[in-house]
Order: sequence, then C-alpha cells, then structure tokens
Amino acid sequence: MARCLSLTTVFDGLGNLTSLKEIYLGGCLSLRTLHEGLENFTSLNSLKEMYLAGCSTLTTLFEGLGNLTSLMEIDLGGFSNLTTLPEGLGNIAFFDLETLGL
Repeated sequence: MARCLSLTTVFDGLGNLTSLKEIYLGGCLSLRTLHEGLENFTSLNSLKEMYLAGCSTLTTLFEGLGNLTSLMEIDLGGFSNLTTLPEGLGNIAFFDLETLGL
C-alpha cells in the first residue's frame, strides 16, 4: 500500500492478519494514525518488517508495537512530526531513524 497519497488510516481488519510478515506504508503522506486498524496489533505475531518512511503526517506509533516479538526491522525515516517512540522496542534489530523529529 505504499505511496497511497489519500490513505489516512489503515483498515480495521489489518490486526487480524496473523500471517502478515511485512507492512509497507511508506510515502503515504496523509496517513495520520495506525491505531484504528491495529487494535489487535499483538495478534500480528508473524510481522517482521514495518516500512513507514515518509509518512510525514503520522505523529504517534501504536503502543503495542513493542509487544511484537518477531518485529526485527522498522523504517521511520522522514518522520518529521513523530514526537515519541513506544516502550519496549528493544527486540528490533534495525531502526532507520534518519531525520526523525525526536
């Protein structure tokens, strides 16, 4: 779903995709929240990569992100409006935090 310029939130059922391994939402310039579609975020136990680079209107990440033990890589490059990172992100092996606004 990368570069969906009018996408403002992810769909409600995304948290139910228990076999999902990668999420690519980079360049979704209107994306404001991940919360609505990821209320069951902890059920994404196969998720290994999350690419959110260039989602410049996103200001927060879902708090349950730190509970995803299989998540190994997250790209947050270009997050000029991100104000905080969730707790418990110690398992992630690769962060791209270039130009992160923290």
